[in-house]
Parts: sequence; structure tokens; C-alpha cells
Amino acid sequence: METKEAPVQTKTGRDFSYAVLGSGSKGNATLVKAENTLIMIDCGLPIDLLMERLDAKNIDPKSITAILISHEHGDHVHGLGDFNRIHDCPIYMTKGTYYAQKQVKKNWSKVIYGETVSIGDVEVFPFCVSHDSRMPSHFTFTFDGRKFGHLTDTGTFGQDMINSLTDCDALAIEFNYDDQMLRQGIYPDWLKKRVASDLGHLSNDQAFELVSRINNPKLQWLVMLHISLKNNSVDCIENSLKKFSSLDKIKTYYADQFIPSPWFDI
Repeated sequence: METKEAPVQTKTGRDFSYAVLGSGSKGNATLVKAENTLIMIDCGLPIDLLMERLDAKNIDPKSITAILISHEHGDHVHGLGDFNRIHDCPIYMTKGTYYAQKQVKKNWSKVIYGETVSIGDVEVFPFCVSHDSRMPSHFTFTFDGRKFGHLTDTGTFGQDMINSLTDCDALAIEFNYDDQMLRQGIYPDWLKKRVASDLGHLSNDQAFELVSRINNPKLQWLVMLHISLKNNSVDCIENSLKKFSSLDKIKTYYADQFIPSPWFDI
């Protein structure tokens, strides 16, 4: 899938940045860096590929402070067991996710919806999402007066989610599917219903509606995550954007399944 070049950002204050190692149904992993703290969100890439992507970003795996796991599905935990055995990195997830996943049974800490946890220099806020998994969550990250919000794998959103993402200086949100492409696509009916359900994923229109309702004048840029290779396209996303005139000047970047993103300064 074609990706836009990263928007130019002006760094302010201490280092606070974000990069996508891979995003989509074949594996998800992202990095949040703040001074001496490095957090990985999900560990869904196979271990060899994960190490290759970290090396491409000049990241020593031993420098990762902690891993946050959003939920137990394979595209979010595929490489977690191997990474944990090699590096024994602290892992954070909800109690439900811990019991649902089969990758790790040690060195984990429980996160609770709505309760901020400090990881190194970063304040992490876990919030509830709507997905067909056990106690799924996603997160906001606050550092040096700046805030970053990360969200994938939710079939719908409500006011609590909007409130959690308010005041973000940067957002990364899933734009999983185009309604028409999904309806006319090759997926079996049961899978189409699952993707489009309240426990599935966000469509382009839903994602733009969420961003418009957050309505944050501080927002620097929007990274689009978890873009389906079979049920979405850049053209579809841009056509959807035309329905939301208040967002037509927003800076965007399309995260790729196969190519790591640049670092984005927050």
C-alpha cells in the first residue's frame, strides 16, 4: 500500500516520539520513546522480523523499558513469548488479556482501565475498547506536557473513549476498512459481519468521525493504523475524508504492514 511521506514536525522540549514497526493483520508493533524510556505497544510480529525492524530503527532490544499488550489476538502477541524468553522485558496488560494469552506467564504487571501507570518517564493511561477479546485496552502516553493517543481494534467508540483521547498532540488510530470494499470483497459473510460489528474494527468513516468528535486544535498529525490489505486503500480513505470538511487540512501518514515508519516527533 502506498504511504504518504511523514509530515514535517517541529521538535519542542525533550525528546518524545513514536514509530510504527508494522501495522495490520499480519502483525502489529509500535514504539513510543521519551528521553530514556522506550515502550513497545504490542509484539505481534514474528521474532526474526521484529528484530529486523528494531535494527532498522537502530534500537537495541535490551533498551526496551516495557511492552504494553492491547489484547491476546495473534497479530498483537505473535512474537511476545520469544521476545520475553530472550530479553525478559516487563510486560503490562489487563488481567483478562493475561489469562487469555498463552505467550507469557512471568514478569507481567496488571493495568486497570482508567488508572494511570508510570513507566519510566511516561504516564500511561489504559482505556477500554470494544473488540471480541477478553478485556482489551489501548493507551495514551503523557510526557513533558505532551500527550499521544494510540488506538486499534475497536468496533465502535463512545464518550469515554473520546474523553480519553482528548487533548492529544498526536493520534494513531485504525482505519481498517472501507464499507463498500468490505461488502463486495472476498471475505465470507461471517467474517464480514465480524469485522463490521461493534466488536470488530473501525471503518474509515467511523475513524474520521471519532477524530472529528475529539475536535482538538492541538492535534499535530494523524497516523492511520491497521489498514486492511484486502478491504481498504489510500484512495478509499481519502474519499472518506472528503465527508469531514473540518479535517481536510489535517496532516496524515499511512502506516504500512511491511515498511517501518519514520520517527514522529510529538
